[in-house]
Amino acid sequence: MSKIIFSLLSFLLFFNANATTIQIIRGPYIQRTTQYETTLRWRTNTACSSEIQYGIGLNNLNNSILETTVTQEHTIRIPNLQPNTKYYYSIRANDTLLVQDSVHYFTTYPITGDKQKFTYWVTGDCGDGSINQKNVRNAYLNYIGNKNTDAWLLLGDNAYYYGTDTEYENNFFNIYENNIMPHTTLFPAPGNHDYLGVGDAFGTRSNMAYYQSFVMPTEGELNGYPSHNPSYYSYDIGTAHFISLDSYGRQEDATKLYDTLGAQAVWLKQDLAQCTQTFKIAYWHHPPFTKGSHNSDTEADLTAIRTKFIGILERYGVDLILCGHSHCYERSYFIHDFYGPDSTFNVVDNTLTTSNGYYDGSNNSCAYQKDNHDEGTIYVVSGSAGKMNTTQSPGYPHDAMVYSNTNKGGSVVIEIEDNRLDLKWLGYDGVVRDNFTLLKNTGKQHTIYLNTGQDTTLTASWVGGYEWDNDATSRSVSISPTANTTRYVTDPQQCITDTFSVIINGISGIQNTATNTAIVYTDANTVTSLGGIIQQLTLFDMQGKQIHTTIPYTTTVQLPSVATGIYLLTTTINSTTYYQKIYLTINQ
Repeated sequence: MSKIIFSLLSFLLFFNANATTIQIIRGPYIQRTTQYETTLRWRTNTACSSEIQYGIGLNNLNNSILETTVTQEHTIRIPNLQPNTKYYYSIRANDTLLVQDSVHYFTTYPITGDKQKFTYWVTGDCGDGSINQKNVRNAYLNYIGNKNTDAWLLLGDNAYYYGTDTEYENNFFNIYENNIMPHTTLFPAPGNHDYLGVGDAFGTRSNMAYYQSFVMPTEGELNGYPSHNPSYYSYDIGTAHFISLDSYGRQEDATKLYDTLGAQAVWLKQDLAQCTQTFKIAYWHHPPFTKGSHNSDTEADLTAIRTKFIGILERYGVDLILCGHSHCYERSYFIHDFYGPDSTFNVVDNTLTTSNGYYDGSNNSCAYQKDNHDEGTIYVVSGSAGKMNTTQSPGYPHDAMVYSNTNKGGSVVIEIEDNRLDLKWLGYDGVVRDNFTLLKNTGKQHTIYLNTGQDTTLTASWVGGYEWDNDATSRSVSISPTANTTRYVTDPQQCITDTFSVIINGISGIQNTATNTAIVYTDANTVTSLGGIIQQLTLFDMQGKQIHTTIPYTTTVQLPSVATGIYLLTTTINSTTYYQKIYLTINQ
């Protein structure tokens, strides 16, 4: 009898052990998305094999991938996808449906260089499990609404205090996995607290929850230069190039970020040398400029990054640098060639412009403007997406900062469309307390050659508002000129102007900018006065250099031989000076 009871008890224990309900206890979350593939990761409470079903409709999951490995840590790569396409997915284990609803989807990226609008969420020092962390999260969810977040950038200290697996579970995954995480690709960078449990030596990384939790695009999957190292990597989305760096850990050669001959710095130079994207954005944990809860004038790693490292980025035309570590928000001027302590900063000598960059029509608020390869960088510290204190270093605020805030938590939202970048600091309460706009390759002078009667479309060089000289307000206008003409478009804030000089092939002549002009252009090299004696005539090139001047006191003046092109002609007749743009083909 006792044997029968023992056998029955053993059967029941075996049955209950194998009847455990399979559940996802971490994730799912999205990694390493490209134009043609993505990677899904999740953790289950018990080891099992899984199946992903996916398709372009929530009820049309007509593709599947079966995982044959029995494991709790699931990583499945989904290949052969279409670019710029939204896919829904479900996860099954042992024929049990684990997830399938409208928030579980991923979106592949468009072909690199696509000019549509992209939105990026940036969180620094987020993983402390605090009320502030949850409020900052909720503020962003309210801001983004039903729109897609194209990527989520982590600036380090993603799980306090030691960066252990349990801390990642409690203070990171549990906070975000039911809202933004199921449909947004993560691109992390590590902070010192991510390393704190094991130290910064290269050999410890296999034991770190940070490296065990994330899959990085280290092989150039998204058009970055291959790093073959999960602590630093790069990728392209739309018109932007992103670089994630490790400012704390040591590399294989025992060097750190600021060792300019070390592995990470050498790779960075190679990456930037091959980059052709409009925007270049780098991010890591330790800021080169801060006076918040940390002090870049006195802390060795921060000082070394400022004095030894950031010059590389500026020389290669990096536009924006994002950091955390200091539990505050700080945003610099458009800085150029400044690597010194706070006390040596001069807003006139060390900035490209004294504008605040708000681009709202207020005084001194024009958008920052920059051509592709120009130097000059904006520095942003955003380290209060979770961890918060009101500590201020001596000398706060840093003199290089346009705006600083140590009292409110928040995160950064970046929106990029074509050649326009808008950055907003979104507070825990949903209030945008700082913002700036950066425009690339704008304010252009164009010369367009047409045949008589030929149509053309003129397009402003920026994304935003437009005021054309014919009162049009669209970005593009169509024209069909029959004579040489010059057209202008400016932005409503009067910060940018594009000039279009349209030349009809075979016609030389004057485009009058003055009304009731008293002169005519009679042939390819003669100016004739209809209103009296020409007292003085001067010819300038379009850079303002004087080409020719004469005091003829006649009614007809022959112009000198010059290169074909557009010039500015000033003519004084009866003490009145007239200004004209003139297209000359005299030497042909």
